[in-house]
Amino acid sequence: MELLEFSTQACERFGRVRRELESKGTLIGDFDLMIGAIALAYGQTMLTRDLGHFQKIPCLAVETW
Repeated sequence: MELLEFSTQACERFGRVRRELESKGTLIGDFDLMIGAIALAYGQTMLTRDLGHFQKIPCLAVETW
């Protein structure tokens, strides 16, 4: 397993996505948003049981298990 850090690129993604979700009135929790931003920054697919939150993040590939 590789650990992915909350890099500068992930931090920038976090800010852009948070602003977009907030403008639509569909804001999710910051921790879920951080995880999603990290996945976006590293080009990874999000594997989760919580589709409700992560499917709101634009351009994030999400799979359930």
